Amino acid sequence: MKNFFCSTTLLILIPYIFILPLHSIEKVSPMNILDKSEILSDLSIQYINFINSIGCGENTEGKNACCLFADACKKNFNGRWVAQNRDSFVHDLLSVYENHGSWKIIPIDKMIISDNNSVVLWIHIEAKNFGRNTAIVILRYDSDNLIKEIIEVFSPIQNEYEFELKKQSRLQLKLEW
Repeated sequence: MKNFFCSTTLLILIPYIFILPLHSIEKVSPMNILDKSEILSDLSIQYINFINSIGCGENTEGKNACCLFADACKKNFNGRWVAQNRDSFVHDLLSVYENHGSWKIIPIDKMIISDNNSVVLWIHIEAKNFGRNTAIVILRYDSDNLIKEIIEVFSPIQNEYEFELKKQSRLQLKLEW
């Protein structure tokens, strides 16, 4: 009878023992990952809107930068660190506007990496004085969802027609051999 009591007690307690761990596992479920993805997606849109506001001349003082960028935010542009904090990053953007004119960022694609609190953007940049460009931008966020690091690989978009001509001439060379 004693074994029966222990078994019955254990059976009664098992659901209570496992409710908490299962419940806490639920809290880290895909729903929270989805929420984090949505937050990062919204933050990346805010980043693009901020950059565009400077690029069109509406935001000549870099207002609201403290809402998007950590104080120690760093930026790497084509392999070179160009900003070591939020103020130097904003100053760099404002000087690009002053020296090179307006631009508009057109988002093409984004990849959200919730585990690393990061977003990878593929963007096109239509610029008044430096033409059509493309960039891959990695935004890394801190625990407060402020951008702590920006890594940008920037490149002019080459004339697609030229690319096709080069491709054709390579094919012709192969045929001649």
